[in-house]
Amino acid sequence: MADCETGSSQGTSHAKHGGSGAAALQDLVGARASSGEAEMESRGYEFISTEKGGGSAYSTWLKGSHCVTARTVDGHYRSIVDVTMADCE
Repeated sequence: MADCETGSSQGTSHAKHGGSGAAALQDLVGARASSGEAEMESRGYEFISTEKGGGSAYSTWLKGSHCVTARTVDGHYRSIVDVTMADCE
């Protein structure tokens, strides 16, 4: 909530190796989904599934004990949130 750095143009990721779960992925919000997927994989996340609904696609990813969902609208990540491990089964 307090981390609202949308529009940052520094080009470097301060969260790349710090934090965990969705908090460490907020720099991907706004990225093209194809680039975001490649970056998720490079950060060690395993793709689980995608579901579509309401004009959005929801892609679920797993890394260790962290399960996250990235919401894509118009080809760009709009949000990345932590979800329960049950969502990654």
